Amino acid sequence: MKLNIPLNPEKPLYYVLLRHETWYCESYQEQFGRIQDIYKLVERHFLDFMQGTFFEYSMNYVVILLQPRKLLREASIIQMLIGAGELFQKALKKNLSQTTSILIGASSITFNQLLQEFKGICDQTIWMDEEELVLKKLHKGDSAGDSLPESRKQELLQKVWKLEYWLEGRDEENTLSLLRELQMDLQSIRSMHDLFALEIYCTISSKLIGWIKRLGLYEELALRVGIMNLYNVSLHTNWQDAFGYLRHVAENIFDLRNQNVEKQTEDVVNQIKKYIVDNLGGDTSLYNLAEQVHFSQEYLLRIFKKKEGVTILQYINDLKLSAAKQLLAEKKLSMKEIADQLGFTSQGYFGRFFRAKTGLTPNAFREGQSN
Repeated sequence: MKLNIPLNPEKPLYYVLLRHETWYCESYQEQFGRIQDIYKLVERHFLDFMQGTFFEYSMNYVVILLQPRKLLREASIIQMLIGAGELFQKALKKNLSQTTSILIGASSITFNQLLQEFKGICDQTIWMDEEELVLKKLHKGDSAGDSLPESRKQELLQKVWKLEYWLEGRDEENTLSLLRELQMDLQSIRSMHDLFALEIYCTISSKLIGWIKRLGLYEELALRVGIMNLYNVSLHTNWQDAFGYLRHVAENIFDLRNQNVEKQTEDVVNQIKKYIVDNLGGDTSLYNLAEQVHFSQEYLLRIFKKKEGVTILQYINDLKLSAAKQLLAEKKLSMKEIADQLGFTSQGYFGRFFRAKTGLTPNAFREGQSN
């Protein structure tokens, strides 16, 4: 079967890609008429000096494939295509009040190269301005970067599984390190339509979204980094930028979480200090203090020491010693009454405690205050 296309598959060709957003109308008749008018402009400006064909690829692209009718220098052909593109844009806007961005191949390529490059070419136009005209240079050997070997994909999937583990464990160092590795690993994939890279991106972004919801950080993150890109990968220029953005989001999540943990720690320590002051003569055992804030004893010990620089026991003993000195100086209470008020089990225990801290017995201290 032969197709009536005036192109020689054995010879190199030139390509032009038109990308548009608003060529379609509400009614079918208006739409059909407008498209026909646009196609006439394509024929007039691109097919009058070169032979070729054009076709619609999806609803937003028109692909034009061309070969020169006679032998010309490549630089001259490219200049002619640029000129034709500029005239086409002007005629389109003047006659039909429509706009388009145009991408022109900067050199001739083979049919096979075009097939390998085509997805990447379409991706390039996503980021073009509405009436922009640019040249795309074909980098030899780039097509190999459009996919990864199966063994390499398995290695990267292992990293993603590890990443999920580190995320669940709130391990900041390992999480950010793995995201940085994935950013480097996937930057060689040029096509934003690559399903493997897309799968990894969506897996990680869904984990981050879940984490944001659980920690209640939606509004704070929206102000810091914006989070709509988590839902839409097409907002990124390439995979390096996409995974760099995921890492940036994770960094801010950890930063906000650390701030919240610090604030929570401060609140808990202040609550414990107030409880100790209000109940200095009561039950200030570690078990009871941990029950007041619903923390484990080990964790409470750790955060208190980190925040105050002393252990809880040291803090309680310092308060009791200070209170004992004040009560002894006032001379209103007996030794037994002071011991009871400060929560000591006996007057003797109070005496031993006071002497160990000051080198004096409670009576000697009181006499010294009198003198």
